[in-house]
Amino acid sequence: MSQASTIRGQEILNNPARNKETAFTMTERQSLGLEGLLPPTVENIDRQLERVQTQLAAKPNDLERYIYLMSLAARNETLFYHTLMSTPRGLCRLSMIRPWLMPVWHTDISIAAARACISRAT
Repeated sequence: MSQASTIRGQEILNNPARNKETAFTMTERQSLGLEGLLPPTVENIDRQLERVQTQLAAKPNDLERYIYLMSLAARNETLFYHTLMSTPRGLCRLSMIRPWLMPVWHTDISIAAARACISRAT
């Protein structure tokens, strides 16, 4: 059995490549041991995107938006890239910023985001 099929519960939520947050269906939540670890509501990725866009709009400046996006990338890569692709002009520039105060691991995310934005623009 592969490692991907053996991780359950909190391990999935701590894995940004596997975490879908509220997009896990009830069946997935039961089979993956996520019951009680997530809010009871199931949302599709478009509803999650609406919440992210609302949060981004409420941020007072680009640095706050960048911090929010990097936090999103650290917990849910699928939603992070869906967010970037939904508004490429507005967010691609922002995702490539690397303030000196950010941890080094964010550089990899910024590079990946830049590549996604470039491929989307062409």
